[in-house]
Amino acid sequence: MKKSEVYLTAGEFAKLYEIKKDTLFFYDKIGLFCPQIVEDNGYRYYHVDQCRIFNLIELLKASGMELKDIKKYLDSLNPHYFLDISKVQLDMLNKQKLEIEYMIKQLENTIQAAEFAIKTAYNIPRIEYCDAERYAAFPLNVSREQRKQWVTAAIKLFVHCMKDRLQSDFLRGGMIRNQDLYDDHFEKSYILTKINGQVTHEELHIRPAGLCAVMEYKGSYEGLGQAYAELKRYILDNGYTISGNAYELELLGYYMVKDRDSFVIQITIPVKKE
Repeated sequence: MKKSEVYLTAGEFAKLYEIKKDTLFFYDKIGLFCPQIVEDNGYRYYHVDQCRIFNLIELLKASGMELKDIKKYLDSLNPHYFLDISKVQLDMLNKQKLEIEYMIKQLENTIQAAEFAIKTAYNIPRIEYCDAERYAAFPLNVSREQRKQWVTAAIKLFVHCMKDRLQSDFLRGGMIRNQDLYDDHFEKSYILTKINGQVTHEELHIRPAGLCAVMEYKGSYEGLGQAYAELKRYILDNGYTISGNAYELELLGYYMVKDRDSFVIQITIPVKKE
């Protein structure tokens, strides 16, 4: 039987699996997968039956297993060890699956919000029914001018929500207390993000379902106070009263636009008919 009928050169083997020959050389170097024949001139030959082992290496590597662990398994080829490492890999893949599903949902929600922000009419107030929303919130007892404290609070919220996979999108926002709205004090008391999961009682804020005055404000934060004042006048002029805290959400913010005058911030204030 001719060598060419049962053996593959390193080049043929690499081409078959769509990998670089350097990969085969490295596997040989670490003792993971070695050619069956190495001639005096350095030519390497792999028997076709070795493809079964290489298939297994590729499958285990694709599952995320490290090469040292693959080598350890191939050196033993023990069914009990195979079950042990397979269960570990399955657990890791399931965790990765949860992370991927979480990120997909975040991206879908963020895309939906951004598309709405691009198409909507700006600075036009309206009254509409809003579903209940859950927020993770951190208190903010400083003005926006105190940048370090503001940013520190924002980062704490971001890290907390990312760690526990709580947030439903990439959007950030804030909340102004009911009494501050009445007093025309339009500074946020909390920074917040919408969530899907559970948080401690102190961190949880729920905007109940019901009628809300809503407006998509376009502009920088410097003009946001005026937008609140306009929305408040609209509420009172149309025979409604404010019945809850105000919530603002960056639909287009730091993550998407460079020009702060192009920010789009949605303001939502629960209301009731007088």
